Amino acid sequence: MRTPYFILLLGCVVGISFAAGVTPQKIRVTPTNIQSMPFIIVSDTSAGTGHFIITASLKDQDQNTLQLGSLWLYDGPKYISDCLVHHGREIEGRVIFTFSVATNYFGSSQFFLRYGTTNTWAAAYWFYLKDFGNAKRAA
Repeated sequence: MRTPYFILLLGCVVGISFAAGVTPQKIRVTPTNIQSMPFIIVSDTSAGTGHFIITASLKDQDQNTLQLGSLWLYDGPKYISDCLVHHGREIEGRVIFTFSVATNYFGSSQFFLRYGTTNTWAAAYWFYLKDFGNAKRAA
């Protein structure tokens, strides 16, 4: 008799998790759709190392609050490491994330910005470093 109760409990937990927004919407950012994102990417690879500056709004278009930025490093398909990237101080509703990565790790490495509330993610914006290796600020 315990098995049906377990299945019912599991179904309730999964349903509540989806309703609460635990599963974020993952949005891949590309040079084609970057204009509609709540952040700007600028990078420089002139010295063989990619230096990235991401200026992010504290709120996305759905008014979710910026929670964190994280960097995921890969060597081809091989996972190397991930870490949180702390942002600088708030200026006029925006914060700046900066980090540097050797260009030979650009291929599969990714940066994520997560928006939501303290307990749940609503949206996770992510991009491959290779897609923005020499992104210049638009005039």
